[in-house]
Amino acid sequence: MSPTVLVFLKISFWGGITMSKKKVAAENFNSSLNCCQAIVGAFAEECGLERSTALKLGACFGGGMKKGEVCGAVSGALMVLGLKKGYFLEDDTHGKERSALYTQMFIDRYENVQGAITCKEILGHDVSIPSEKAHAQMKGLFGEVCPKAIETAIVILEDILHEE
Repeated sequence: MSPTVLVFLKISFWGGITMSKKKVAAENFNSSLNCCQAIVGAFAEECGLERSTALKLGACFGGGMKKGEVCGAVSGALMVLGLKKGYFLEDDTHGKERSALYTQMFIDRYENVQGAITCKEILGHDVSIPSEKAHAQMKGLFGEVCPKAIETAIVILEDILHEE
């Protein structure tokens, strides 16, 4: 990387000029982080988390928790929603209702675009089965489908966060 590009990147990250969350999440994913880490990592600072803490938080949610279940992009987006709009008091009935509403709103919108919220449905392969995971890798699905899933989650998440 040229010194000019490095200076630009330094200014972009530390000089008040920020990259879009979609771009940061894409770079996170392209650097071998999972879908959940890509999203929580992109929102870490905004949520008051150290990047390392955010990445650790999302570490076990990639590949639908390695079982092909809820897509890591969905898990990461819901984590961010919880950090930004969630409740923490046990008797906060309004907060619980609001959190449930945001969760359902996100899931409905995500399903509308992606058709599902589980990795096995989105990828068309059960990644918990080694032969199916290998088949998905051979078809290039992780490089094609997962970035779209991450981008979809970011767009919906940002819309919800800015709707109030």
